[in-house]
Amino acid sequence: MDGLIKRIDDGKQYSKVAVNDFENITYHYFNIYAGKKYFYVIYVGHKEDDNFFDRTLEVYNYEGNPIIKYTFDIIPFYFVVDEDNGYIYATNANYEDYLLRYKL
Repeated sequence: MDGLIKRIDDGKQYSKVAVNDFENITYHYFNIYAGKKYFYVIYVGHKEDDNFFDRTLEVYNYEGNPIIKYTFDIIPFYFVVDEDNGYIYATNANYEDYLLRYKL
């Protein structure tokens, strides 16, 4: 069994959150997808209601090294990545009648 290869850390100190302190909860990563070559995470890094459209999709290799960041016109909530064909397929609850597709 492999151990933790590398910790992804931006060097910042984050405040602790008390249990049931919902007003002060800070989210850092919203969703993650493990592909064949890379893993993909939606980075929030702030409160859920603040800067909602500043979310990015961060891509890392399996050694923990950052590869690229993507920004979106419509933020994906849940997504899968088709690395072979170079697409992200996603949903967003605000656009419930649509399947979103992004070219990598």
